[in-house]
Amino acid sequence: MVVDFDHYSKKVEFMRKNFLVVSDSNFFVDALKKYFLPNDFNFAYCITAQDIDLNSMPKFDNKLMAYCNPMRHEHVQSVTKQIIDMHESIDGLIIFLNSEGGEYFSTSPDQWLDYWNYKVLGSIRFINQISKHMKKNKKGKIINILNLEARFPNLINAVGNSADMGLMNLTKAMAAELAPLNINCNSISLGDFEFTKFNNKMNDIPINRQGDSSDLMSLIDYLLTGNSSYIVGENINLDGGFSRIL
Repeated sequence: MVVDFDHYSKKVEFMRKNFLVVSDSNFFVDALKKYFLPNDFNFAYCITAQDIDLNSMPKFDNKLMAYCNPMRHEHVQSVTKQIIDMHESIDGLIIFLNSEGGEYFSTSPDQWLDYWNYKVLGSIRFINQISKHMKKNKKGKIINILNLEARFPNLINAVGNSADMGLMNLTKAMAAELAPLNINCNSISLGDFEFTKFNNKMNDIPINRQGDSSDLMSLIDYLLTGNSSYIVGENINLDGGFSRIL
């Protein structure tokens, strides 16, 4: 019997899940790369920043990584089109924009608007483009990753907190609209992790330790690939029990 290895490899490639990750956190991207084996999943990473050259369109390199400014609609369109052209199906979108929003009393209205344009509208731009593709395929997973600090409002971090609360409510609204099309939308609120410290009081965390990257990756893994279809529009507090009283 002659085995058609080319046909087999193409079939395996087709069966793999394809995910787009949008983030400005190198720590988060590196943790994803270590956790998810490339033999099992196809990940493309869009690294974002506000100071990326706006005159050149983003382009994915051979490591499936591109750099773009989410404040520019044409950048987002270019990135999403390239991903959709590369893969017949985009199975999941993960967004984690973690740049700080600035202190309330020293942030000008223009700076506030720029931050919201970057984090909130930037997320919306990516979600709009990818969800159109998911609607056609009638399947998909969307995960917004936020900071738990938004659940404990204070004026010092009101700019970033208000953006996260806006994205949390957006996720819930999207979930209700897209669930009938087999598209799951959920958010994760991170407590004390190495890259999202806000509390720094271990006595207030019942598990008595800071979050590890594997704690986050295992949850993302479940929401993306596990039997999580009945989890719809939820915001999951990943904080070792810190927010148990909410």
